[in-house]
Amino acid sequence: AYLDADPYAEDAVAGLLQAYRKMNERGQIKKVYDKVTKLFREELGLEPGPEIVAIYEESMGFKRS
Repeated sequence: AYLDADPYAEDAVAGLLQAYRKMNERGQIKKVYDKVTKLFREELGLEPGPEIVAIYEESMGFKRS
């Protein structure tokens, strides 16, 4: 429901990802990230912003350079 209100609000998406991160809900983080990435690509022709990508990668344990 949180994403349905305004799926394009990157600050809201980042907040949701942070909340799931605090709860160690990696499955939900991946689900939200995949949904937002698909939406941004298909509807806007864009990638999610750097904050969203950073939260996702850090949450999933990806190394950042």
